[in-house]
Amino acid sequence: MPKKGGYRKKTRTHVEKEEDDEEYVPKTFILKRGKVGNHASHLVSDVRNCMYPNTAVNLKEKKNNNLKDFLSVAGIYGVTHMMIFTATDKSNYLRIVKNPIGPTITFKIKNYCLCKDIVAFNQQYKKKNKIFTEKFLTAPLLVMSGFSNLEEDDSFKLVTYMLQSLFPPLNVEKIKLDDCKRVVLFNLVRPTDGSVPYIEFRHYALHARQRDVNKGIKRLVNNSKLPNFSKMNDISDFIIGKRQGYVSSDSEAEDLPNSKVELAQDFQGKKKSSNVAIRLYELGPRMKLELLKIQEGF
Repeated sequence: MPKKGGYRKKTRTHVEKEEDDEEYVPKTFILKRGKVGNHASHLVSDVRNCMYPNTAVNLKEKKNNNLKDFLSVAGIYGVTHMMIFTATDKSNYLRIVKNPIGPTITFKIKNYCLCKDIVAFNQQYKKKNKIFTEKFLTAPLLVMSGFSNLEEDDSFKLVTYMLQSLFPPLNVEKIKLDDCKRVVLFNLVRPTDGSVPYIEFRHYALHARQRDVNKGIKRLVNNSKLPNFSKMNDISDFIIGKRQGYVSSDSEAEDLPNSKVELAQDFQGKKKSSNVAIRLYELGPRMKLELLKIQEGF
């Protein structure tokens, strides 16, 4: 029997979360307002899949909803940005809003291409590759090209900060290579003919391929399924690739000399310190954006 009235010592079984562990993770509402065509509606869905998991993929808009309704719940769910697609008789438009007080950047969508069209084109060369159907559970990495050395009064300076704030910051010390599965590219193009600058939007998946091995062995290592050896005398027929039907396809062309990377961690089934070639497969969507205006608030 414990001593009556004695003191009890409590041992903590949980670990308090330190403030430094709470990293900034931006979240977005991606929605359409007004009458938007069928193709533009598919574009909204594609952009949501691109920004997943830090966005509401199945967000439902109603005709009687206004921006104040979304803004009122944005603070509850920690939503930091809104990407709003609208359309007129002339063109489609994209507004990026920083909650809760702005600023707002408006782009004209000069042209775009949907995910289904890009994947259908790519699968002609990469039949039934799981990389086009995989559900990505980590946020994409951000790559910005052409935004360096901007003047302080350049309007694209603010655009740079806005686009960077859409994606989680990259912590090089804590990042895991297995979480690096996608890349979003914003490329600023300034035509030499003096026409209006524009931004190219692209979305890619990362894939690591084995390097410094024979083509036949590379096909054997990179494939997740065992090839069909029923029509071959032994495995050397597959390695050498002399039999009809086993010659390397155009998609298995030699990697560039400077594309070799030594892995610092295990990545996509490839062991640490192995030499791999990183390839990009475009997932879509594509957009060509022309900056129209920057305004305070909404």
